[in-house]
Amino acid sequence: MRVYGLGGTIVASVTASNSQTGEPLLPVLYDARLTTMHGTKMLFKGEERPQGDAGPAYIQEWSAVTEG
Repeated sequence: MRVYGLGGTIVASVTASNSQTGEPLLPVLYDARLTTMHGTKMLFKGEERPQGDAGPAYIQEWSAVTEG
């Protein structure tokens, strides 16, 4: 999982660690915010925009667990 800034928006994406193209495994999460963190678990909330900025946006939550 990668969280980064893109033109003033926080974006989260998930790609395969061995990916040469960087294609996301899940739809990109825009305006991503870390809402909860407990131990090795994190919950991100943001918008999925399957048709880009022209189409509708859907609120999504991602639950992530860190390895370690």
